Amino acid sequence: MEYAIVTVSEKSLFARLIQLFTWSKWNHVAFYIKSFYLNGVQQKDVIVEINLKGVNFYSLKSYAKNKIVRLHKKTPKINLGQALGFIMRNKDRKYDFLRTIFFFYKPKDLNSQDKWNCIEFVEEIFRDQGIELFDGKKLTPAQINKQLSSEEDLEF
Repeated sequence: MEYAIVTVSEKSLFARLIQLFTWSKWNHVAFYIKSFYLNGVQQKDVIVEINLKGVNFYSLKSYAKNKIVRLHKKTPKINLGQALGFIMRNKDRKYDFLRTIFFFYKPKDLNSQDKWNCIEFVEEIFRDQGIELFDGKKLTPAQINKQLSSEEDLEF
């Protein structure tokens, strides 16, 4: 698995609120990359996510502490180099906290791309290459997990 969409379950207060609202243990979505070079140094088993601190890179090993992390084998095919370029171009992007809180209620101005929540971040990685995930439907992390899950998924 060269890369994958990731669903996450954790126990922070914010995560618990999302889980309560969505009636699921899954509260977050991120992106996994098996290996790439950053400033000439090979990075392995990396989770890329947008959170309250913005776009961040974590080692899978440290990221998975106190969390359940599922790497989805059924992730659509994209060019990983282009995806990395997109991520690096958007590394200063901020997290849309209000969008997450009002996920089903707050209309999103499609021309306003200043902030993204975790789902929008992952969707934009694929949209940048012309792939519309989930037929354009607004899904929760639980619904994404259900749609992408297979017996071949890896869970940490």
